Amino acid sequence: RHGFNVVGAVATYSRRVVEEFGPVPQQAHFEDACCLFRAALLGPVICIARPLIHKRLDKQSLTGGASVFGASSGREVRLAMIRNIRDLSATPTVWAADLQGFAARLPGGAARAQKIVGLLDALRRRVQGELDMLEHRPRALAYWLPALLRRGTDWRDFAKLALVSYCPELWRRYAQWRYRRL
Repeated sequence: RHGFNVVGAVATYSRRVVEEFGPVPQQAHFEDACCLFRAALLGPVICIARPLIHKRLDKQSLTGGASVFGASSGREVRLAMIRNIRDLSATPTVWAADLQGFAARLPGGAARAQKIVGLLDALRRRVQGELDMLEHRPRALAYWLPALLRRGTDWRDFAKLALVSYCPELWRRYAQWRYRRL
């Protein structure tokens, strides 16, 4: 589903997640995503498709460590997103370590583990493609054009990232306008 996100503050996990894998590594940065991945390795995960909480939208709302509302410039928002994506880039490595440690007991065996490794590689490429675009690297097109052509990504994702990358002030103003309307 487009736009799926686990809100860590309201997610619950079995105690088994911590017992099997131990504490979340510091380099994970996003404990909610790490816990969800670990829970999925242990067995089925139940996610409810409809929102059960309202998102708080005010000057304290964070995007990559900086408030879109509180940002004084689009540049500030873009730099915050770069920090956020850099933090996110450690996630596939943390997940790969979890998978490697649990692979022998993974339901579905080696075939499922191999499929997950492929998905982690795709996630690494996606995160690097986003970082390349935010940092205005020409090689960003090497990821985005093929992904768009084979429908490996959504045009909305691409448009949002392009707007933040190349017109950050316009993005900041749009985000403030949109969130005021909610």
